[in-house]
Amino acid sequence: MALSQTEVDQIAQLARLALGPDERDAMARDLASILDHMRELEILDVADVAPMRGVSDHAAPMRADEPGADALEHPIDDFAPAWEQGFFVVPRLAALDADASAGDAS
Repeated sequence: MALSQTEVDQIAQLARLALGPDERDAMARDLASILDHMRELEILDVADVAPMRGVSDHAAPMRADEPGADALEHPIDDFAPAWEQGFFVVPRLAALDADASAGDAS
């Protein structure tokens, strides 16, 4: 299905896209391809096809809905060598010290 440039411009405006001339032509081709595919799907007789409900017939297990964070596999202290007042303590970057001293020289 061919789309007019006006239709492509209207669609681009609705999608808030700024298209150049090459992009407009590519968009027209892509949209026409999508519409052609949808037209092919319209032709299919799916009256006897059961609706898809999921990938499995097995129900997903339920767990208790409890507030709070999930338990960690390892203690929080294993993630960083230093822990202070609820925060990880990390060494200061040497590059920041070099930038600070360079600013003092001016």
